[in-house]
Amino acid sequence: MTFGVFNRAVKISDAAVLLWARILDALPRAQILLKNAAFEEPAAQNALLTKFEAHGIAKSRIGFLGKTSRWKHLEAFGRVDISLDPFPQNGGISTWESLQMGVPVVGLLGNSIPSRLTGSILSAVGLDDWVAKTVDDYFAVAVEFASAPSRPCVLSFRCG
Repeated sequence: MTFGVFNRAVKISDAAVLLWARILDALPRAQILLKNAAFEEPAAQNALLTKFEAHGIAKSRIGFLGKTSRWKHLEAFGRVDISLDPFPQNGGISTWESLQMGVPVVGLLGNSIPSRLTGSILSAVGLDDWVAKTVDDYFAVAVEFASAPSRPCVLSFRCG
């Protein structure tokens, strides 16, 4: 199972890293792939690796991709099973791109417009089950869908 985060690095909060580490801890064979131009810089990678390691996640379970062409960017979603949306500022374009490429997104509803965008997008396309109202719900959604032996097809264009 590979989780993906293809959002701007500045959107990755400490609270999101803590929750993603909790998810990885519950799924010992899972990994996370983070993609953004900022991750071309070793310092940006090391800063996140340090945060994940502080929560007991080995750096071998964390991958990074930097800036690529548009087609290579979309192609990289082929390496991801489930996208994890950052919070408190959600994705927008990254959520649409993930869905366009057939990769479902776990989103967390917040209390502001920037923290409700992914939930709105997911609801609009009929993926209400992927929208969490609390961090514990987010954890449960991610672990439940990642643990499904044959995850139900949620996006028909990726299933056939």
